[in-house]
Amino acid sequence: MRIEALEAPLVVQRLIEESSNSMYLDCVPLFKSKETLLIGIGRGSSGFACDYVLTLASISFGLMSMRVELSLINRYRTRWNIPSTVLMVFSQSGKSPDLLEAVHHLQSCGATAIALLNNNDSPLAALVDHPFNIEAGLEGSVAATKSVLAQMCQGLLIVLAVQNASFDSPSFESLTELLSHQVLRTLPDTLRKACSRADSVYAHAWIESIIGCGFVLLLTRGLAMPAAQEISLKLQEVCQIQSHAMSVAQWRHGPQAAVLEGNLVIVIKTRSSFEQELEQAIHDLNERGAKVLVVVIGEFPLPQSTDYSTLVLDAPMHPWLDSIVVLQCFYLLIEHLAKRLRLDPDKPPWLSKVTLTN
Repeated sequence: MRIEALEAPLVVQRLIEESSNSMYLDCVPLFKSKETLLIGIGRGSSGFACDYVLTLASISFGLMSMRVELSLINRYRTRWNIPSTVLMVFSQSGKSPDLLEAVHHLQSCGATAIALLNNNDSPLAALVDHPFNIEAGLEGSVAATKSVLAQMCQGLLIVLAVQNASFDSPSFESLTELLSHQVLRTLPDTLRKACSRADSVYAHAWIESIIGCGFVLLLTRGLAMPAAQEISLKLQEVCQIQSHAMSVAQWRHGPQAAVLEGNLVIVIKTRSSFEQELEQAIHDLNERGAKVLVVVIGEFPLPQSTDYSTLVLDAPMHPWLDSIVVLQCFYLLIEHLAKRLRLDPDKPPWLSKVTLTN
């Protein structure tokens, strides 16, 4: 897991350097109509990468988007009339039967399928209309790391290419500037800094705060939610720690009553319009005596308190890349935590690298 996580910056760098708008030209017409519905499917880590890309695409193109629950298709046999629909499929192996069945069904309903996968020889690659190989290379650890970051980056590149080719959306004008200002080309170096931060003495001390906790709550909001959900998944599968990721807004609607003195909460604070809400949550949690750990991108003013520890990561040159940087750091932190707990991060019990569900 550690070796593969450390390979992620190079994988991302290669994707960025080898990409061009012409690679994605066939995708441009799919997003041109404002009546287009954008749906995604994916399980586990690939599902969270899917959520990240759907959010970017929805804001960029002004399209409604949603991740579809596979049981609606495979078990309840729901059939939709969706001729103007773009289906984005996220999978590492491209082999899971339920995913393949869902893609075939949605295509029969009228959807055009795009896949982001790490296996061009898979059944999924042969099934979809537009396969994109993330080219993350062999991933031997059960816990996906570099392939998830590559899926997020590849999805971002597709959004940018379509945006640059065909849209004039003022709500997303900051992202159209990404490539022209070569901001994306600085991302790999920022990821390498995140790796170094994860290996620092300070970060290891931060991890020690988690040891002995039976449950971890993660709070954030907006574009950082998929990253928080992925971190929660990794804590469960790699470290055998029960955890749950939640929007801070959803947490306010009831679940906050369950956070008591001594409970561990990790707050992920990326650059967004939600900073004030998260700062208030940090303040309230400290008032209750909760054990609060904070992850921030760049330098943020935080409430004056000694009741929580703060892990500061270097900021990429655009706030919409923050989630990728947070995940890069956490993959290494979680690997370190697993070893501190005397667990094998590469071979969690009862799990296999390729999960086949129906």
